Amino acid sequence: MLIRVIQARISITIETKLSKKIMLDEANFEERLATLEQTVADIKHRVIDAPSLFNF
Repeated sequence: MLIRVIQARISITIETKLSKKIMLDEANFEERLATLEQTVADIKHRVIDAPSLFNF
């Protein structure tokens, strides 16, 4: 019986740590995605606002 209780607690601890890691990974992903989206938007504005290089 004691072994089952210990196994259950270990399982909960592992799941909790894994959940926290996943949450941190998701937060990191969200931050990186926001940065990437902003970078793409900045590049689009530069391209749209830039004088055409092909007007001769």
